[in-house]
Amino acid sequence: MTASRVRSSSAPLQVGRVRLHVLTEIERLAVEPSEFFPDFPVDDHADAWFLDEPFRDRCTGRLVLTIRAYLAVLPGRVVLIDCGVGNAKTRLRPEFDHLDTDWLDDLSSAGVTPEDVDTVVLTHLHVDHVGWATRRERDAWRPTFPNATYLVSERELAFWRSHTGAAAMHRTGDYLVDSVDPLAAAGQLSTEGPATVLPPEIVVEELPGHTPGNRIVRVIDGDAEAVLSGDVLHHPIQCFDPRISSRYCCDSPGAATARRGLLSDVADRRALLLPSHFPGTGVGRVVRAGGTFRWIEQAPVSSSERHD
Repeated sequence: MTASRVRSSSAPLQVGRVRLHVLTEIERLAVEPSEFFPDFPVDDHADAWFLDEPFRDRCTGRLVLTIRAYLAVLPGRVVLIDCGVGNAKTRLRPEFDHLDTDWLDDLSSAGVTPEDVDTVVLTHLHVDHVGWATRRERDAWRPTFPNATYLVSERELAFWRSHTGAAAMHRTGDYLVDSVDPLAAAGQLSTEGPATVLPPEIVVEELPGHTPGNRIVRVIDGDAEAVLSGDVLHHPIQCFDPRISSRYCCDSPGAATARRGLLSDVADRRALLLPSHFPGTGVGRVVRAGGTFRWIEQAPVSSSERHD
């Protein structure tokens, strides 16, 4: 696995009254197909659209992923969805170990300071979604967003604090210690129902499979809708064949069911889809293609309607 640590900030997407910023932390994370999707016969699909640039590096044959989060800004509210890998943290993955990026500058470019963020939604508790939840201050890990309530599923938190969850962290290192536990210690971690905390334009839905409490986020205002799919999808391969789960899904059959259901939903509703790890703009639509689906990337331009 190799990574390109280039910060990329794109124009915001307007979803009704909600200004949605795509915050890219790692532009190109190259992974061996056999590591991420060991059951997918890549060689049988070498010329397929989902194995062409930018989704696969032609020189190395590796799949390309991206690490990103999202910032939703609307009148009186600032909501961050997921927190990337984070800086200065000890990780077993070399590409994640002691990162030193200027990711927080994306917030500044959006006219937001860490103090402005009032809510952080953690779609699930994997290492590449919780890192910027904290940062090093005065020899301790403290919440990066001091005025925010951090939301996580109660089932998700219980799993990762269990013996089974702890065993699953052997490949990454115990990131709860530096990225999640300090939130609880500061009284900022909440498992309360998100509808009681979030504005009505931001709807959190539990869609388990990838992890036991995995969530997606819908941004809806009038006829405009964008779906932030988190890790229900990792790569466009899974649009072509939704049955393919990553090696890192806790419940592969459950993840596949969730994936097909979500793809069907966004295709039928013609909603925008914002996957956390697809390379490129990170904004697109899903269309039906025979018995499967195809990803159509688009620039994150302002849009007030769900339909084309």
